[in-house]
Amino acid sequence: MSRPRLASFLIFAAIAVAVIYLHAGSMLLAGLFSYIILDLTHRKIKPFASPMLTRWATLAVFIVAATALSLTFASFFKVAIRKAPELVDRVLPKINDFAADHGLSLPIGTADDIKPAVLNALKSNAGALTKAGSLLTKDFLRLLVAVIVAVLCFLSPGPPRSARNLADLLAIEFDARVVSFLKSFELVMLAQVLVSAVNTLMIAVFAFAAGLPSPQFVILATFVLGIIPVAGLIAANVILLAAALAVSLKTLVAAAIFVFVIHHFLYLLTGRVIGARTKLPMWQVLLGLLVGEMVMGIAGMLLAPAVLHYVREELASFPADRASSK
Repeated sequence: MSRPRLASFLIFAAIAVAVIYLHAGSMLLAGLFSYIILDLTHRKIKPFASPMLTRWATLAVFIVAATALSLTFASFFKVAIRKAPELVDRVLPKINDFAADHGLSLPIGTADDIKPAVLNALKSNAGALTKAGSLLTKDFLRLLVAVIVAVLCFLSPGPPRSARNLADLLAIEFDARVVSFLKSFELVMLAQVLVSAVNTLMIAVFAFAAGLPSPQFVILATFVLGIIPVAGLIAANVILLAAALAVSLKTLVAAAIFVFVIHHFLYLLTGRVIGARTKLPMWQVLLGLLVGEMVMGIAGMLLAPAVLHYVREELASFPADRASSK
């Protein structure tokens, strides 16, 4: 391995450590999502327009997409704050009645015992969510800066095409690391968004057909949480089943059967869209999600599959005979 390439790996690793230490995972995600939208849109429009028109059209599409995503997440937080306590208030008595009718003893006590604790926990987090959604917080300004940096990186010229000195050579090698990671992030996240969108569409049909309470909350939670691999899908299913139980036990059974059926389809879709493209075994993904959550929270869970795929691709770039000889 050449020294400039080794130095590019060390710089890339140092940036990763800084992101973890500074708790900048959300900023990194905002920048990555912004750049991926810009780059993907640019690649799709480029064959059909002039360079100048392509650039302005790309920026216009990005503004629309960023606004739509921001409104979706903001709507989810607002609906969650309002509807989640109502859903808990309707579901817990159902659990208590079911346990009493069948002579079951809940290990956590009666539903009435835990209801105040659950509602208080939701209310205590409501203030934090509301504050996080404010336009005047430092977190929002940091996310805005990350988006601006992504736009500037997209508009700036790339690394030099030929290395005239050590700085140029290092810039070329570091750009190769960044491009490789961006490809991994795009591959994983676009596939996960596709799976989440398909799942949300099917859940929306069931939610309205079954007359579930707070269908908007269920649908938004399914899409937003579904972007998080594995764990987000489980959390979204819990919300769906809770909403079904709030209607009746028969609706809960129907929802459970529906979830069982569509998950077999989603497993096939996930395996074809994500597994076949990333070639990551499930145990690696689950372990990555666990470590990512411990290190960076939800941002770490979103980044984990992309990091795993990036590391595998970088290792695959080294021939086996060269690696074994060293």
